[in-house]
Formats: sequence, C-alpha cells, structure tokens
Amino acid sequence: MKSILVVDDSHSVRQLILACLAGKSYTVAEAEDGVEGLALAKSGHYDLIFTDIYMPNMSGTDLIQKLR
Repeated sequence: MKSILVVDDSHSVRQLILACLAGKSYTVAEAEDGVEGLALAKSGHYDLIFTDIYMPNMSGTDLIQKLR
C-alpha cells in the first residue's frame, strides 16, 4: 500500500485532500506545519508528500530542502 503525507497549516485544505484520497488504496498521514511534517517524514516512508508553501514554523520550501 502506498503512503502519502499531507503537510498544510489549513485544516480545511488537509481535509479536502483527505476526502479526495478517501476510498483509495493509500495510507495517509497529515501534519500541520513543516516541522511536524519533517519529523513524520524522517520517522516513516512516504511515497508522496503534498506540502503547502507558506506555513508557520517551517515553510514548505524549507521542508523540501531538508528532505532532499
């Protein structure tokens, strides 16, 4: 089963993405900001990461740079 991480500070955007993925064969985790997203990404394996760019604590751009 494929794993997806959704990182966005907007609860409604995360819920929208989760609703679009519902019923599919994915395991989905979510994080509220880049700091939480980075911790989750380091602690598990994700096949795909959706991230917002403008977030508090750590931007999506910084998250992507740290993951690379």
